[in-house]
Amino acid sequence: MKKIILLSLVCLCQLSFAQSSDSSRFYFEKGIDAQKINNLPLAYQQFQKSLTFNSENKSVILEQAFLAKEMHKLSLSQQFFEKSYLLDPQNPVILEELANLYFNNHQLNKAKEFAASCPNCKSHNRILGLCYYEFEDYFNAEKYLLLSLREDPTDINVNYALAKTYVNMEQYTKAMKYYDLVVNMPAVRPIWIYEQGIIFYQNGDYKNALIAFNKAVEHGYTPGNDYKENFAFASVYCGDYEKGERLVMELWQMNPVKKDIVRSLISSLYEKKQYDRALFYCEKLMELDARDSKVLYQAGLCFQKKGQKEKGENLCDKAIEMDPSLESLRTKKDISIL
Repeated sequence: MKKIILLSLVCLCQLSFAQSSDSSRFYFEKGIDAQKINNLPLAYQQFQKSLTFNSENKSVILEQAFLAKEMHKLSLSQQFFEKSYLLDPQNPVILEELANLYFNNHQLNKAKEFAASCPNCKSHNRILGLCYYEFEDYFNAEKYLLLSLREDPTDINVNYALAKTYVNMEQYTKAMKYYDLVVNMPAVRPIWIYEQGIIFYQNGDYKNALIAFNKAVEHGYTPGNDYKENFAFASVYCGDYEKGERLVMELWQMNPVKKDIVRSLISSLYEKKQYDRALFYCEKLMELDARDSKVLYQAGLCFQKKGQKEKGENLCDKAIEMDPSLESLRTKKDISIL
């Protein structure tokens, strides 16, 4: 009798499971039909009904993950893909989707883990390269970013990351190659154009620095004081003294305590052999503080360059009396040190 009851229970369970499977498949197919007519909310409802009859239906869960992604419900999509992964951990489609979702959500360790576990995935090299760049592992970043660009040379984010990678590796020639590509792409960010200008500036290419600075503004970059200062000194080094001086004076007027910017202007004009212009600003600073030994020393060097050697040397001597540490500069004649 007990065997008969047990057999009956088994048969009932099998029948119930078959009915649940049939119902799950029925609502899954209804969801697919709703997708075909682009009724995504209805498709989502039908898939959810399907899961009530079979919560581990791999096909339904995966379809629900893609549907949530299409509906821009990315957090929900990630949950479904994670559930799909637990049921089918070797599926490369799931691995790639999770790698991209984790990367876009700045979960970089997980993104790297899933990308590394799927070497044949389309985004394998891209995600690894970008993750290594964010981790400041520039050796591996370069390796995978270059591989990624073989697959898609137009990927602006990969090109930019490679440019920055070379900047951090102090390989500026290589960096500029990729900056040149990035700044001419339609989706370029204005800050990236400005960054290229800074690299030009730091490497003494002031003409191209000014071109990049102007281009950045044309693309929507909002100039701050750092931009104005860099633009000012690039202008001076390019020989546009009036513009450079005007911008420096505007910045100084905004913050009169910041005398160092005027000292830097004096040094730049000295380097460009504009001694009268440099002396003009020496006088301005001396009007504020007649015992400014550094400015006095700068003025002394300018007079010497103008051929007024005795006057210049007397001013330098006076400055050294005020500040004996300036004695070490007497033989260097390097105004930029001040």
